[in-house]
Amino acid sequence: MEARQGEEGMPLTAGSSLPATNQRRLLYVDALNYTRSFFKRKGRHTWESPIMSFQRVRLFVEAARQSGWTLAVFIDDHIATQETNSKWVERREVEVWKGKRDVPQAVNRLLGDMFTKLGIKVHYSFAEDNDDTLVSYASADSAAVLSADRDMLRYTGLPVSLKIYVSFRVRKGRLTLEEREAPSRDGPQDSRTKRQVIRPPPATRPKMHCEWGDKEDLSYRRGSPSPLTRSLGNIHLIVRPLRQAVYHRVGVKGTVHEVIPEWDEELGSVKWTDDRVAPDPAMGFLLDGPPAAAIDHFFPNLHENPPGSQQQELMQNHRWAVRAVVYELFVIASGQKLSLLGLMESDPLFKVQMEPPRGGHRGRGYSRRRTQRQERGPEEIENWRTSGWRREAQVTQKEGVDRWKSHRERAQESIERRDGAENKGVETSSRRKRGSEHRGSWYERGKTGEGTQNRNGRGRGK
Repeated sequence: MEARQGEEGMPLTAGSSLPATNQRRLLYVDALNYTRSFFKRKGRHTWESPIMSFQRVRLFVEAARQSGWTLAVFIDDHIATQETNSKWVERREVEVWKGKRDVPQAVNRLLGDMFTKLGIKVHYSFAEDNDDTLVSYASADSAAVLSADRDMLRYTGLPVSLKIYVSFRVRKGRLTLEEREAPSRDGPQDSRTKRQVIRPPPATRPKMHCEWGDKEDLSYRRGSPSPLTRSLGNIHLIVRPLRQAVYHRVGVKGTVHEVIPEWDEELGSVKWTDDRVAPDPAMGFLLDGPPAAAIDHFFPNLHENPPGSQQQELMQNHRWAVRAVVYELFVIASGQKLSLLGLMESDPLFKVQMEPPRGGHRGRGYSRRRTQRQERGPEEIENWRTSGWRREAQVTQKEGVDRWKSHRERAQESIERRDGAENKGVETSSRRKRGSEHRGSWYERGKTGEGTQNRNGRGRGK
């Protein structure tokens, strides 16, 4: 969608009005709705490095600022309603059963770290549903909403001037928003789905899990962090001794109710744990060392590659998930002094982006050029089409063409080798000989203009 320029140089969308003053506008974002816009996959399965995701978030924030928006981000930190609870359980069971995980582990904490590092205020919704919280704050502050969730249409009592945008696009350093089309601000026709806007706005947190040591009855409910949970086990269960040490360090009183899915081979289905786990300082020494030591302790064979290209891609995602789970425990044990994003940025696994399987149509130098592009900063990524980067890629491509022979040349060499083998008396199949003679005779007749017949037996003129 193309942006229209306003009087003050800010991009507008269809249905948007020109800003009357120079004041910046408020835009409240439901961040988890756009996880796949920031966290992309390489190839079919491999998750991209969080460093690249952070660059995409940076471009989004800079484009919003250039377009006159002041951002605030809302992230769900609690499953409040029975409706969302049943959906969440069903989706986690499907992930374990099918060995599928579309988004990386801990994206909610990572997104919060990314936006916080860029100076954006982050709200973690824990008291009420995230949609309810977002709409409540937007209504109170006269802010626009960026959310892909259709539940935004079910609220009654919203101001007529409140804008709800469904998607965004960063183009030439500016943010273009597409407004959601709704027949009425009164919500859907079914009155059972309507909701009133909560007033006053419910409480939020600037970070996740800030109160682990303040309550006696805590719950730790997690899903399947890895696509290989069915074959390698749930990472959350494997690192439970380390998590018990975290409980002890942050001062958890009593036990923690842990609900985690795992695969039951005997039943052939997913089962959920229902355990009461007490704090235990036995593994506390691992929290005093580097996170890599804890990973090696619980996952000594993590760097081994299983057979099969697809399994290797899934194993890369498994390593991604292991680091996310372990690093998150270190963040909580430090009292939020560490950040998950900071730990991942210093990890050698994420410093160099792993490449997807090469496709023959992309050329020999494709993976090298892709690596060079991913090592660029966000400013260079934004302007790569007009910078010397594109020329550099063209030079690299020319070198690859000069180094490797074209398909036509290789085919010609193959024909010459075959003909040489036939001249030396090496036997070849009669079918290949007949095909070669037929193609040759057809070609000669075509050159001379004689009538020939195609494979369907139809005549062909001179």
